[in-house]
Amino acid sequence: MTKEKELTQDQKNLIEVATEMSQKLEAGEGIGTLLGYTEDDYALYEKNMYRLYKTGRYEDSRMIAQGLFQLDPSRAYPHFVVGDIELKESNLDGALEHFEKTLELAPASSMARVKIAEVALRLDDKPRARTLLQEVVDNPKASQSQSRRARAMLRLTA
Repeated sequence: MTKEKELTQDQKNLIEVATEMSQKLEAGEGIGTLLGYTEDDYALYEKNMYRLYKTGRYEDSRMIAQGLFQLDPSRAYPHFVVGDIELKESNLDGALEHFEKTLELAPASSMARVKIAEVALRLDDKPRARTLLQEVVDNPKASQSQSRRARAMLRLTA
């Protein structure tokens, strides 16, 4: 008969911490929260992601976005930027996937609606584009530039 070795308190604590972290990850909590990332940390990553995107370094920008998806799956902006990259690369399905995820994570986003409508127009889905653009036009919280763009694009849905 073998004698089972008793776990030390340190080992028990480690198992407890590992179990807790695993449960949080399974519940959808981002790795960034577990690692103690702050809003300032995310803002810095997003600023760099956008800077790379604006200078045409799409793969570098996409790489930062992929990291942000893992660190905090609830962040909408990385999906928006990747959606725009996909749109610029004429990958309409990829663009639509990321813009729809943006809207899911940020339901008030007028810009996500405009971008989804832009993809819908390219896919010749005028009814969907019209609905989304009208929502932007009717939204008093939409910026003037978003409202103007939505009005201009609405003409293409007639």
